[in-house]
Amino acid sequence: MQINLTLLNDLVKIYHNKQAKDIEKYASELAIKNLLNDLPSGSGLDNGVCFKLHLSQPNKLIFTFGFHFLNENGYYAGWEQYRLTCTPTFDSYRNFKILITGKNRNQIKDYLYDLFYEVFETATFSNLHPIWKLYLEELHQPA
Repeated sequence: MQINLTLLNDLVKIYHNKQAKDIEKYASELAIKNLLNDLPSGSGLDNGVCFKLHLSQPNKLIFTFGFHFLNENGYYAGWEQYRLTCTPTFDSYRNFKILITGKNRNQIKDYLYDLFYEVFETATFSNLHPIWKLYLEELHQPA
């Protein structure tokens, strides 16, 4: 359950690049889908987490999800919808910050922040196809 934000941001840049060829955009979209297979699902996030590619921009990644709450007796007690925005930052020990908007029912946001910081800060390139690893390494080479 690890998502590499730098890599995801690079793929979003390719997707939104007006000079990119259609095949590059299509390939970046497939790589994004592959990369996001590890987003959290279950344990309240019963419908999973959705990455909003068309709303995201380089340096602003947007996710949406619903959380399924239980009452004190263990019965389902309804849903709340949330939006997570992830941006780079230079003012903390992390290289990114997240903002979760939506109702803070039962102080759930504390749990959600902990969950998503863990998902995003321990990421690797392990779940990406080798051809994309080479392409993205080349993208970062000095000219």
